[in-house]
Amino acid sequence: MPLPHLTRRHFVLAATLAGCGLATGALADSPEAPDMPDPAAEGLSIYREWVVEDVAGGGVIDNARLTLNIDEAGHASGHSGCNRFVGQATIDGDKLSFGALAGTRMACAEALMNLEQKYLDALGKVASFRIDEAERKLVLMDAEGREVVRLAEG
Repeated sequence: MPLPHLTRRHFVLAATLAGCGLATGALADSPEAPDMPDPAAEGLSIYREWVVEDVAGGGVIDNARLTLNIDEAGHASGHSGCNRFVGQATIDGDKLSFGALAGTRMACAEALMNLEQKYLDALGKVASFRIDEAERKLVLMDAEGREVVRLAEG
């Protein structure tokens, strides 16, 4: 003798799956469905959150999430390892520079504070940037074209 609750469960499951399939098909065929851009197909913009991978060739400390955010108005902010910072970025073509950066003043482990100072010093030397679309990286360079900071998508 079949168990009624199993039959009912199977019916509900089948009806749900069938309904989802029909709804998905209807939405895909609907002319009103908006075309959603594929983020991977769009070019990277400097205007986003970036996560630091390397500072002046010395890498970063594991679990230290250093970041850089730049918005269209030129506001720069981020996390420098131990503290947060804010300031102004000036962008002209591939030229980039940062004005004075203000930050919080929390104390951390000495190694983290040293990395933080190295990162902030490197930002002060930035003169240009390039975006590596293939590797999805932002590279910040000094006036001689040497890489001072490398960042990845945040």
